[in-house]
Amino acid sequence: MQRMLRLWRFKKAEIVHFFENTFIVYSRANKVFCESDGKKILFKLPLPILLSVLSKFRLMRRMLRLDKMNVVVSLDKHFLVIIYHYKVYKFCLQKQTLTPTLFLKNCRNVLHQSILVQEDRIVFGEYVANKERVSVPVWQSVDRGETWQNIYTFPAKTVKHVHGVYQDPISNNIFITTGDFQNESYLFEFNSSFQLLNQFGDGSQLYRTVGLFFTVDYLYWIMDSQLETSYLIKFDRKTKKIEQLRDFPGPVWYVKTLSDGTYLAATTREIGKGVKTNCAHLFVSKDLEQWEDVLQLEHDGLPIRFFKSGIIGFAEGRQSSKKFFIFGEALKNCDGRVYLCCLEGLENEDKKALNHLILEYVSNRAVAVPSRLLPPLFSPPKGKFCEFSETDFYQLCAHCLASEALEGPLWEWLEKIRNFLESNIFRIHAIMEKRFLIEQVSKRRLLLEWFTALMFLASSKYRDDAYTNIFLKLAKMVNKPDFLAPSLQVGYQAFINNIGKK
Repeated sequence: MQRMLRLWRFKKAEIVHFFENTFIVYSRANKVFCESDGKKILFKLPLPILLSVLSKFRLMRRMLRLDKMNVVVSLDKHFLVIIYHYKVYKFCLQKQTLTPTLFLKNCRNVLHQSILVQEDRIVFGEYVANKERVSVPVWQSVDRGETWQNIYTFPAKTVKHVHGVYQDPISNNIFITTGDFQNESYLFEFNSSFQLLNQFGDGSQLYRTVGLFFTVDYLYWIMDSQLETSYLIKFDRKTKKIEQLRDFPGPVWYVKTLSDGTYLAATTREIGKGVKTNCAHLFVSKDLEQWEDVLQLEHDGLPIRFFKSGIIGFAEGRQSSKKFFIFGEALKNCDGRVYLCCLEGLENEDKKALNHLILEYVSNRAVAVPSRLLPPLFSPPKGKFCEFSETDFYQLCAHCLASEALEGPLWEWLEKIRNFLESNIFRIHAIMEKRFLIEQVSKRRLLLEWFTALMFLASSKYRDDAYTNIFLKLAKMVNKPDFLAPSLQVGYQAFINNIGKK
């Protein structure tokens, strides 16, 4: 099933750390925001004066890593545990008190989604540059971040750093992943008392991973290797053997399992022969073996050594494919930005959602459609997460048309556009003859508006040869990689081919 990803920008945030129901935690520089049921809490983490001033600028935050922070939420949602700039803090949401609880000598922060949170227990391992390969501690708190104990230590010269700590929901054991190079990449399995049970792997890049997917019979992971091609790995719980499945266009740092059985994985734009494209990619799967590339975001071109690799990250918390958060770093149009996402398929059960989404766009007056053409049946959706895009709207309309997913009021609305176009068709044709629309970015929205309407007029339900030729001519201008989102090009081309045969 082909899927389409819808995104709304959440303007306030730089990184979203946690989202579940109405509870959201996000950050910007050293500021942490927590919102729940209409209530909002804001607090700042301490920084030296100079760094505090520099943190006001996004490029400085990137270069000095002043945006990097970890925030986890206790299961009762009463406390936050934060790692920022070599310190661990505990924040009480009820009393709104911030308390430093641990100083990390070598670790500025850890990878996102890499901290284990249980009832009263929080566990993380240090993620350090570790050029000297000193010992790497694993820290545990059994009082929700109030005090910390060094529960385990990887001896010097055994691993570079810890990638993540995860609970296996099948066995309830704890898995720790490590990296990065030869004889450093393993999976370690501990019992609940943190006694080491197993060490899996030969230290090669095949066992270099950040996150894990757990099923009854297998563990899955995707390699995090810029040194060689990263593959999906399937680990058999019984035989302890691995199977190498499909490849990915780059190392995968972050993965997430959604509540409706959807799996997410994001590749990272690093430097190395294992990196095949200049983009960070978001992949989706329903069975952990077949993956679809639904989003590609190009690196912004600034030197990676100083201004970071291009990443797509996810928020902690129980989320579904209809409502989940991502954030981006060092990516064009997505650096330091957070997006609320909705993943839509084009099966019958999803068509109503697509139609409703279009109507939400229209009713929000987010597109340059004359008010007399707006359908009167729908009021704007409530909520603060919506930022609508004209280009998104017209591409969504065209995608639904290509998939024959439009219903009811939308056909009526597009028929109004048809009537509007009939009185302006000569003007449209004349402007197209001048062939200036593609070259002028300011005309992109106008071109997509006309293309969408003409696609409607050339469709099987409203077949009109007078418009079909104009549509096909316009389609040649529109269907270019630098103009359309890659996920839409296949749908457009299929529709164009279908119209051309009629």
